Amino acid sequence: VLDNFLASQSMSNGTTDIANSNSCFAQAFRELHFADVTFLRSCWDGDRVFQVNFRGEHGSDAGGVFREGMSRCIEDLHSAAINLLARTPNNVNEAGRGADKWLPNVDLASLPLAHEMLCFVGKLMAMSARTMLCLPFHFPRIVWRRLLQQPVTVDDIEEVDVATAALLRGLQPFVEAADAQRKAVLAGQKPPPTSEARERFHHAFAGALFWSAPRLSGSGYIPLRVDGEEQEVCFEDVGVFARARFAAVFAEVLPLIDDIARGFDMVLPLRALALHTCAEAEVVVCGRANFDMAWWRTHTNYAGYEDTDEVIQNFWTVVNSWDDEQRSSFVRFAWGRSRLPPRESWYKDMQISRRNITGGSEAIDSALPMSHTCFFSVELPPYTTIEAMRRGLNIAITYGLGGVLNT
Repeated sequence: VLDNFLASQSMSNGTTDIANSNSCFAQAFRELHFADVTFLRSCWDGDRVFQVNFRGEHGSDAGGVFREGMSRCIEDLHSAAINLLARTPNNVNEAGRGADKWLPNVDLASLPLAHEMLCFVGKLMAMSARTMLCLPFHFPRIVWRRLLQQPVTVDDIEEVDVATAALLRGLQPFVEAADAQRKAVLAGQKPPPTSEARERFHHAFAGALFWSAPRLSGSGYIPLRVDGEEQEVCFEDVGVFARARFAAVFAEVLPLIDDIARGFDMVLPLRALALHTCAEAEVVVCGRANFDMAWWRTHTNYAGYEDTDEVIQNFWTVVNSWDDEQRSSFVRFAWGRSRLPPRESWYKDMQISRRNITGGSEAIDSALPMSHTCFFSVELPPYTTIEAMRRGLNIAITYGLGGVLNT
């Protein structure tokens, strides 16, 4: 049982810490995490694993309410409703790739509750993979790489913190020169000339490079040496520094990602992902954020309409004009989930049926669509103009989520 009203009150009151938040995610955690995990490995029908009810709201769960409940949980997880996750530096600064990504909040690493909640996140991810629910976890590649036990790359850092990745790449020519000098000295050989590289290093980094690394949370620094924040990096040590800085980027968050992996493995063995790339593993769990419009249209059925009808032509014209975020909102309105299954896992076609409206064109054009989220079904009024169609659909995706216009 989830309580949208309680979740809204918690958000309004600013109660977002993991111990006291009443977000839908926190409610689900308290009710489900400590139960026998085997129920998350089952499936009633389609993609429904268990029954969900919203306290004080109408709805009979034949799958749609379950999907809406899980969507609410993931929506809360990636928001200010609960502080279990934190925006990446790129997300905070709206910079570079991965500007929509989140990672476990490293400031909570000392709290046992945070570790259990992250384990629950992993369970939900595995449940999503087992049932092709395509829950949209907005994690950067480092999470998927850790689940697959693959080594970290500078590209992974760039997706999270473009400034740190640029620094590491900028240091690389100096690292090579300094390492060659260090290697020659240790071997008792004459070191290669480094005066030019040394001069360029000092010109670029003098007074700007110290033995510390900013934390992912943005609060404070990780010392790379004792009193590192006060020690400037010299040219001879730039290789040692670069490697230490590289290792420090994810040092605090990797144990928290391991909690996610622990929960995932309880529901779906991690070895099931072993043959996948990071990108493929993400699709298995989350589906794709973009929409294959030709495939979607081909897999839509009609009742009371034909594909060639002007109303249907106008419907697809409006949907094609939207961006992926708006299309996601429509799928959420129609089916209770925000992403469609990938082609290879497709199992449910959308149905558009005619919503009969009494009265003339004014009554028809002021009517709104209705959805039946259990069945991926939309009742569409026979709008007389594309402007009326656009208005009706925009209202549906803006105000029709969470039960206002769906049943």
